[in-house]
Amino acid sequence: MRCGLLVKNIETFWRRRGTPPRIREKGEKKVTVAFFEMNIYEVSMSFVERIYNITRSFPEEERYCLVSQMRRAAISVPSNIAEGNGRGHSKEYLHFLYNARGSLMELRTQIDISKRLGYLKEADYSSLIESYETLRKMLMNLISSIRRKSFSKST
Repeated sequence: MRCGLLVKNIETFWRRRGTPPRIREKGEKKVTVAFFEMNIYEVSMSFVERIYNITRSFPEEERYCLVSQMRRAAISVPSNIAEGNGRGHSKEYLHFLYNARGSLMELRTQIDISKRLGYLKEADYSSLIESYETLRKMLMNLISSIRRKSFSKST
């Protein structure tokens, strides 16, 4: 009876959570550092705040177009870092870090478009590009580090 109750509780837990447990592949490393303790998470959150502040001055006609896209792409970076970290395994973590990288590249394109359309002052543009480059390098270093650790454990 107790065993049946335990199985039922475990099934209920995973049903509510929405994701079944994943069995790690042989040698796959488990993620051990919480996302909110990572410097890259803080830097990406600051970048989101800057995007929000700068896009407030964009024309009203861009509110549901460029502004919305820039804000969503910016939000996607720390969100993917957090989600990947929460998955707990290096293979899944890398998948979400690549998504974060894609969102960051998308945001770079939108920053360039904003500059070409005259919505960004030169100082704001330069500052955003500098922040973008810092975040891009941090993200690439994190990806490389996880790939290196994941690969070294599997050989």
